[in-house]
Amino acid sequence: MDCPPNAAAAIAGRLYGANRKGKKTMSVQARRPRRSREVLHRYVPRIGSVTRTVLLTGIAAVTLAASTGAAVSATAAHHHRGKFSCEAWGADLAGATFAVANKHYTPCFTKHGRVAKAGRTLGGAAVKLGVLTANTEMKGHRVIRAGKTKALASARTAKAKIGTLKIGAATSSATYRCVAKGSKLVPKLKFHSNVAYIIANGKKQKIGSKSQTKKLGPLGLGGIIRFNRVIKSGHTVTVRAVEIDLGGKKPTIILAQSRVSYTGNPCAKK
Repeated sequence: MDCPPNAAAAIAGRLYGANRKGKKTMSVQARRPRRSREVLHRYVPRIGSVTRTVLLTGIAAVTLAASTGAAVSATAAHHHRGKFSCEAWGADLAGATFAVANKHYTPCFTKHGRVAKAGRTLGGAAVKLGVLTANTEMKGHRVIRAGKTKALASARTAKAKIGTLKIGAATSSATYRCVAKGSKLVPKLKFHSNVAYIIANGKKQKIGSKSQTKKLGPLGLGGIIRFNRVIKSGHTVTVRAVEIDLGGKKPTIILAQSRVSYTGNPCAKK
């Protein structure tokens, strides 16, 4: 249907008012924002309900496509820069893990794991573990900033007893943090682990943060025990407070493990 001859004048009359001196000024009613649907229903000529519906639907579709496109672009840009990965657990007993944080490892998410106690018999020795905790944290990944954006993993075993061997609190942590290097931001690694003490054959010995390896023969267990072990491969670092091998090809017992890594450059802003 054709627009009425006076439609343009009617619209102009609503949009503009005349002051006392005859100058055209924007009316208060026109300056007040209107919702798109209200404006279309008021000023679009009566062109039929079907045509009007199609017009409104088209506007909604364009808005949705624009927002979806922006989200896809943001996601693609994030993966193009790179990403952090992180994981931690309180203990691993012959392949069974306890108190796991961010079990999928990649990408890094803020997660928490806790187990009150765990235990089993391995290599003829009874294993008993106290409270196990693990945490992972991804911070500042939406807005990359020096010193603020980081991926962290940490774990703790309150105490452990393997046969006659007693182990005090064992902790580990590993962090990648974005730092300035010249005009760019790059990941910087920091890690730490500590074992309070061990009691073997009735004697207490302080361990601390130093990397050490001891034989378990004198305890009648066989195998070796490692304290504060760090394993690096490319950009991946694994920190273990305690690693015990009771004679197999793989570590039989792992206490307080933290692991972090990255691909690309997750600290890049572009």
